[in-house]
Parts: sequence; C-alpha cells; structure tokens
Amino acid sequence: MELNIEIYNIMIKGYKPYSPNQMYLFPPSPQEWLPKDHIVCFISDLVDNLDLFTIYKEFEKETRGQPPFHPALITKILFYAYSCGIFSSRKIASRLYEEVAFIVLACGNKPDFRKSHGK
Repeated sequence: MELNIEIYNIMIKGYKPYSPNQMYLFPPSPQEWLPKDHIVCFISDLVDNLDLFTIYKEFEKETRGQPPFHPALITKILFYAYSCGIFSSRKIASRLYEEVAFIVLACGNKPDFRKSHGK
C-alpha cells in the first residue's frame, strides 16, 4: 500500500511496505533463500551421491542414548565449513544459528559442537 499525500501541489513519496511481524500463509522454503548455483547446493548434491555406508554402520552399532544426527547432515556441514576455512567446532556451531547458508544446509538442525559424533 503506497501512501501519497498532495500538499500544495507537492507529492510526498510514501515508503515500501515494511511489516516485520507479518505472518506468512505458507512459510518460505529455505532452499529459496540461496541462489541455485550456491556452493551449498553443490556440496549437498555431492554428499548425497557419496557412499557413506561405513559411517552408517558405525552409527548403527550404538543403541544407547538419543538418536544421532544423520551422517549426511554432519558431512555436509563439515564440507561446507571447511570450504569456507572454518575449522573450529565452536565457530561452526555459531554459524548454524547465524548464517543462512549453514541454516539451509543443516535444515535448521543444530548439532552440538561439544560432541564430535553429532549426537
């Protein structure tokens, strides 16, 4: 809705709509937050085509505690972080809360930096 007020033959330009509390009828898809050619898309496709059978077998051996994060998720996060020059687990963990590319890649999941296995 554009607001134009004419006073003494002078047009005062309105502002573009700004509604920070606006609710979406349908939430936007996180994949739409990044361009199609973003490196996150490449890394995701790459890891989806890797044979992670050995990693899956290790995770299946453990039956105690909470279920771990999916090995492909952890692998994607590490590949992207390393490609950005981020090697610190604490810095990776903070990026999962702050940077859109990490959030999109992790699908909103936030693995704990204190556990190397992502549980």
